[in-house]
Amino acid sequence: MYNVVNSPLIEDLFSVSTKPCLSLYLPTHRTQPERRDDYTRFHQLVRELTNSLKNGFSQAEIDMLMAPFHDIDRDERFWNQRRAGIAKRGFAIANSGGMRRFVGYTTTSDEIELDTQRFYRAVDKILTEEVPMMQDMPLVLAGLSEQAVVFQSISRNPRLVERFIDVNPLRLTQRDLTQRSWEVMEPYIRQQSNALLEAYDEAAAHNGGIEGVFTIAHAATEGRVQTLFVEDNRQVPGKIDEDTGNVIFDDLAQPNINDVLDDIARVVLQKGGTVIVLPTHYMPTSTGAAAILRY
Repeated sequence: MYNVVNSPLIEDLFSVSTKPCLSLYLPTHRTQPERRDDYTRFHQLVRELTNSLKNGFSQAEIDMLMAPFHDIDRDERFWNQRRAGIAKRGFAIANSGGMRRFVGYTTTSDEIELDTQRFYRAVDKILTEEVPMMQDMPLVLAGLSEQAVVFQSISRNPRLVERFIDVNPLRLTQRDLTQRSWEVMEPYIRQQSNALLEAYDEAAAHNGGIEGVFTIAHAATEGRVQTLFVEDNRQVPGKIDEDTGNVIFDDLAQPNINDVLDDIARVVLQKGGTVIVLPTHYMPTSTGAAAILRY
């Protein structure tokens, strides 16, 4: 389950009015052999973007639009020195058994403990107040138990889940850390998903829950969608008329055609609604989308 949060980044993306807007999404890896495939996959996606633009733009326009992607292609430092995000790495250090603490004035156990607590409070403050893109997203702690327990007792972050990963995260690969995180998060996600599905069923029983892209698109453009459920990895090629809510189906290869589900999600977010992305087996309907109405 993914909660698509309204954040400064989302707001910046919505503020862009020029067209076309090109996006390329590529999960990258830090370890072999997956890392070797990243560059090849990037080339494939760039070709797909270029071929799509050929349906509606001149070669000069295509060259200008694709220039930033070609700059990345030629950036050897980017491909050879990819690293984890700063926020994640900082948090891993904060939970790595206290190996990066600075205790300059004493070595007594009591004062070391106080210094550790100060450090963890500072980390907690950053994660709570200064990482707006992570609002409403659950937070999993990875660290040795003697340190993780201290951090949890200090933390005031409402997003920090109760269970933690009892391991030094610096000794895990990115894949292993992701797998261990999923093991912690799966019960939480199942509980949250069940609660959301119950809310949808309750709303549907009183005509407040709807399904299907046609119905939801009209409700979204009217600002009536409170919560939108979208099926993960589901695509409905086409676009919606944001004035009327009408749905037009077409081929994704066309440069002016999007995914209808993405369009609906964007409209819902712009009008203050919530978007939840669910795996197929959690979706309350088989149409790829469901919604709870405000009225």
